Amino acid sequence: MKIIEKVLQQYSPINFVVNNPPNITDPVDYQNFLKFVEEMEALPETYGPDWTQLFLRDYVSFDKSLYTDTIDNSNSNDSLSYLPTFDNLEKYADERGIKGMKVFNYHESPYKLKSFLFVIVCYGKRSWHDRAYFIEKIRAITDKYSQYKVTVFDYDATIFDLIITVK
Repeated sequence: MKIIEKVLQQYSPINFVVNNPPNITDPVDYQNFLKFVEEMEALPETYGPDWTQLFLRDYVSFDKSLYTDTIDNSNSNDSLSYLPTFDNLEKYADERGIKGMKVFNYHESPYKLKSFLFVIVCYGKRSWHDRAYFIEKIRAITDKYSQYKVTVFDYDATIFDLIITVK
């Protein structure tokens, strides 16, 4: 039990379910979603972007590298017209060893992302009261970006709700 307590003192993840993912082919929508994530990563209670587990950033880099390889092999000067798509989701999942894991949910033909999970890692050594008010801050940010229909999940959320209610 002491080992678990030691981990929880340093590491406290908050899980997010994005039920209406951004349209990554729309640069404005995609940047707005990243702004949403970055706003939470900037909070002093989090470890920041290096600890966030958001597959979307990695996927877009992966997709762009496949596009760049295709352009390089065709001797075309079309690299400026790149727009990310979800066409390479299965290949991405295969190469990352996450195929079959429920990190994201999508439709095939054409590929459309239906939902996905991401995790922001926070400092763990805080009181119940501090953690409850931190969840309240996180919920306020998700409310500002309601178009993504994000659900915040923390195992202790029921207790946090009680603490917030009786403040």
